[in-house]
Amino acid sequence: MVWLAVVPGLQARMREERLDALAADARRVAPTITAALNRSVDRRRLDALVRRTGEAIGSRETLFGVARGSEGLRLYVATDSTTEVEIRDLRFDVGGEAARTGAPSQGTEASDEGPLGEAAEPLFLTADGRRRRVADYVLVVSEPLRALPET
Repeated sequence: MVWLAVVPGLQARMREERLDALAADARRVAPTITAALNRSVDRRRLDALVRRTGEAIGSRETLFGVARGSEGLRLYVATDSTTEVEIRDLRFDVGGEAARTGAPSQGTEASDEGPLGEAAEPLFLTADGRRRRVADYVLVVSEPLRALPET
């Protein structure tokens, strides 16, 4: 019966450690991507940069643009480190939270391939030499959590 008490706690700790590592990766690559966005690099270069930084950290990177309008806040995929053009099975709620709050966010969500860990970092562009007060983009770093023990 010790298993019933130990494994769920161990699984939760392992999941939190993985999410913290994803958040650290997002913080580490965010300045490079923000700098490219501030320089208005073309789409091809931005795609290559996101692919390269995703490969360097060993996780998927999805860059969302943030649109604000009369219907509220909406995220759209600007680029992704994979070649996926349309992402149907994921909601990336952490990205929406990071865009709304202007603060990093992390969490998990179910995907077609099992649980996915996600960490979102809001990106603030500069205008007239000043950092904007609202997030213009959100970088979400994600990876499957399949390797965690099941309860």
